[in-house]
Amino acid sequence: MKRYKFTNFDIDTRVLSLDSIPEEVDDDTRRMMEGNRNRLILQIGAQYGLIRGDEKIVNFKLLGPKPFSISAFHNKFIEQIRTSFIVGSYYPALTGACALGERLLNHLVLALRDDYKNTSHYKNVYRKKSFDKWKVPIKALFDWGVISSDITSDFLSLEKKRNYAIHFNPDVDLYDKDKALEAVQLVQGIVTKQFSNACLSQWIFVASGEMYVKQEAESVPFVQKIVVPATTLVGPRHRVEGNSNEFSINDEEYENISITDEEYVALRKGYLDEKSIRNRAQDDK
Repeated sequence: MKRYKFTNFDIDTRVLSLDSIPEEVDDDTRRMMEGNRNRLILQIGAQYGLIRGDEKIVNFKLLGPKPFSISAFHNKFIEQIRTSFIVGSYYPALTGACALGERLLNHLVLALRDDYKNTSHYKNVYRKKSFDKWKVPIKALFDWGVISSDITSDFLSLEKKRNYAIHFNPDVDLYDKDKALEAVQLVQGIVTKQFSNACLSQWIFVASGEMYVKQEAESVPFVQKIVVPATTLVGPRHRVEGNSNEFSINDEEYENISITDEEYVALRKGYLDEKSIRNRAQDDK
C-alpha cells in the first residue's frame, strides 16, 4: 500500500531578488522587492563575509539559482563549489566542479552497471572502481538510456574543462574566473537535467501537491538505485510534522494489500480532507 515520497529537495532561488525591478510595478510591490533585495545583500555578507562584499554579490548573481534537485549524493558538494566561487576561490571552484562531474559519472555507472550485464558496455565497466576516461562511462550511460544526448554533451564539455584545469596550462592563471564559471554552470546544468522533478516527471505521480514514485517505476534501475534512496516510504495516512528545515514523518500500520497509484491519490486526499475538517473544528472550540 505504501509509496515512496519525495520529502526533501535542494534549491536556492534567493538570487532572483537581485534582478532589476520592472518600471511598471506599483509602489507597494516595489518597496517589497527592494526590501527583499536589501535583506539578501545582508544575508550574503553574513554568509560569505563582508570583505570584498560587492564582488561576492556579483559572483552570487553570476551563478544564478542553485539547481532544483532531489536531495541526493551531490547536493552538499554543489554548495561547497558555489561557495568557493562566490568568495573568489576560482581555481578550487573550477577543479571542484570538474571533480564533481567525474564523481557523478562514477556513481551512476557503479550503481547501475549490474542492471546492464547483458549489454556490450558491461565488459568495459564491470571491474573498475573509477573511470579516468570519461567517454567510457558517458557512452555506457547514454546507451543504457540513463542520460540524454544533452547531458552527454554537457559531460563532454566538462571533461574538456577538467583537462584544461588539471594539466598545466598558464592560461588558467589569467582566466580562472571565466573557466570556473563555465564549469560550475555545466555541472549545475547536469544536476538540473538529471535530478530535478522535471526530468523525473515520467516516474512521478502527484497526490494533494505531494510527489511520489509511481509503482510501475520502482523497478527502473535509475529510480531504484538513485531516486528511491532520496525518498521516504509512507502510507496514505502519514503525517508530516515540523517545518521545511526540520521535520519528522509519523505513519500508521496498514493492511498488506496492493493498491493502484490512483487509489493512493484518493486515500491521501481523503485523509488530508479529514484532517482539515478536524483542525477547523478544533479551532472553532
